[in-house]
Amino acid sequence: MAASAPHRHQTVHRRQEVKERPEAKERPVEPLRHAMRPVHDAASSATHRARELDNFTLTAYSLDYHSTGKWPSSPGYGITASGKRAAVGRTVAVDPSVIPIGTKLMIEGVGVRIAEDTGGAVKGRHIDILLPSEAAAYQFGVKRHVRVYVEEMSK
Repeated sequence: MAASAPHRHQTVHRRQEVKERPEAKERPVEPLRHAMRPVHDAASSATHRARELDNFTLTAYSLDYHSTGKWPSSPGYGITASGKRAAVGRTVAVDPSVIPIGTKLMIEGVGVRIAEDTGGAVKGRHIDILLPSEAAAYQFGVKRHVRVYVEEMSK
């Protein structure tokens, strides 16, 4: 009788014993758990007071039809979930259950941005950065394990 192949979440050991591997669990997001500290932003050569959130996956989008599903003549074209007009160099889309809308972020290698928008594919530790064109968004690609900080609020 032939031995059956192990399932994809099982490991076969030398004695042909099959043991279950524990599933990888995603850590819960605790956005403001770290203390404030100075953070150097290489993109702008500035130092900011910020709290580290975690490592995020970055992608990019533009205001074209392929990214937003809206034409320039469409109602609401260029208007973010916050109600503000989207601006390159300022606007990013986030999952509001992880990063609240209106939060000022310092994204390593990108610079300071404001969480102003949401997106259908932006879930969990994912940030979508607004760029000026579809070509620029494709060229940006996907960047994983990028540090993101919440900028200190001025009182």
